[in-house]
Amino acid sequence: MKKQVFLALSMFTLALSAASPFSHVFAQTVNATAIQQKTLNLDQVIAEINQKQPISTYSETTFTSTIILPNNNKETYTIQSKIWDNTTKNELRTEEFDKDRITYYVSKGGKSRSYKAGDKEAVLFPAGVTAIADNKINHTKQKLIRFKEEAIQADSKMTFQVVEESFLNRPVYHVSRKQENVFQGKTRVYLTDLWVDKKTGFLLKETINDNNGTQVSEYTVTKVNFNPTFNEKDFTLDLPKGVKLIDSSKKKN
Repeated sequence: MKKQVFLALSMFTLALSAASPFSHVFAQTVNATAIQQKTLNLDQVIAEINQKQPISTYSETTFTSTIILPNNNKETYTIQSKIWDNTTKNELRTEEFDKDRITYYVSKGGKSRSYKAGDKEAVLFPAGVTAIADNKINHTKQKLIRFKEEAIQADSKMTFQVVEESFLNRPVYHVSRKQENVFQGKTRVYLTDLWVDKKTGFLLKETINDNNGTQVSEYTVTKVNFNPTFNEKDFTLDLPKGVKLIDSSKKKN
């Protein structure tokens, strides 16, 4: 159910892997910045983050994707979100702001509801969220492991760099990946950067620069509270008067 709510974010996360093959090269590069900072490798970061336990969080995020069209015009798409992640207790609430409309998603007790403001119907899903599948910390673990697996499996040139930095006044691992492959005689470059909170394993920022800058996507956490206190209303979705709740398991195609 959550996949439907986070479709735009999922497409962003998978965009690079869907666009091109990956390399068997699994290495760490050092640039001028890294020389001044403590430099690690991806295996070390994966091992450390894998020890982190799922926690509850409240976060506010912005996702922006910009595409350069063939006529050199830019097309930009932005989603702002608020996320109450209590998936350690199988509870989740999200509010996604897309232009002038808000999409609400609430999951509790093994069931989920989704409603887009202004619609005459809301949808009930007979499945809920779990910490294993949906917790933000576990998402980071899966993303880092996928980074390594993609590098081992593919054929293009790929290099990695990991340095320790600061983001939102918190120490982070900044993981960078550069991929180069040749398509129709031209070199295509794909850059992906992750900023992972060292203490919790929470992903604070991700950027993708696809095909030499023709598509740039950025996911940024603008606010985060770790282990916040939630109340019952946070995971209750009150529908406006007149809105009908449709059971997706009984909905006709």
